[in-house]
Amino acid sequence: MLRTVRAPIVSAAAAGRSLPGAPPAPELPMADPEIQEILALRSRDRDRIVAVLTNDQGLPPALVPHVIPLLAWDPVAEYAVRALRKVAEEHVGALIDALIDPNQPFAVRRRLARVFSVCVSQRAVDGLLLGLEDQRFEVRFQCGRSLAAIVEKNGLIRIDRKRIFDVVRREALVSRPVWESQRLLDGIDDEHGSFVDEFLRNRAGQSLAHVFTLLSLVLPATPLQISFRLLHLDNPALRGTALEYLQEVLPPDIRERLWPFLGAVEAPRPRRPREEIMADLLRSQDSIQLNLEELRRR
Repeated sequence: MLRTVRAPIVSAAAAGRSLPGAPPAPELPMADPEIQEILALRSRDRDRIVAVLTNDQGLPPALVPHVIPLLAWDPVAEYAVRALRKVAEEHVGALIDALIDPNQPFAVRRRLARVFSVCVSQRAVDGLLLGLEDQRFEVRFQCGRSLAAIVEKNGLIRIDRKRIFDVVRREALVSRPVWESQRLLDGIDDEHGSFVDEFLRNRAGQSLAHVFTLLSLVLPATPLQISFRLLHLDNPALRGTALEYLQEVLPPDIRERLWPFLGAVEAPRPRRPREEIMADLLRSQDSIQLNLEELRRR
């Protein structure tokens, strides 16, 4: 019976005909919109890629793995950053996996660290803390900035104080030539704040800015920011106030490692109550503005 039934099936298949009542052959899913968008993202055609990345509907989950590699392609990288930011919180796990994957290109990792700046979750923070162990300075720098942005938005975030101090210690272990040579390829996103004023970017090293950003995760951010600015003014009295505050709040071993990078050759002042130092810092804000204006005129 099987031989009898098989014969017409084989002969119909050989002739390319469908048997009566047989279901139609499945069509290739090329008309599926998501597949068309994936093909566009993989096309290396900038216009087609940008059209997908700027879609008002946002990225469907299936597209996220195809957008991450585009962070390495300069002509579309910023579009990819903005597109991923819109869905970052929903795909924190996938983004963290790519961020801490050493096989991902450096450009992908450093730009992916910027994507997290819009997040508010503890999961995003935990992933960025892992990113602080990256071998490349700019990845660590951008992870620190995104952490600061999240902490500013969500006061319930938990960050281990000891862990951050350990990271600062590692950053301060480098030699002075390495400390002074560390630079950013992508620059800084102004909309997410920074310890570095626009004018001070040419005067302040990125290594010190990174360390102060990290310290702001576990120490009061406002006095740290004021101190950072005072350290870059040509005013010995104001610099002395900043150093006095740092002497008061930093662990002794971290202070000892950072002091040479701060140009701290001044003799320590007699110890004053922290509240008095804080009051001087806050009063110095007007002086900061005046000194910055004077530096600009020069």
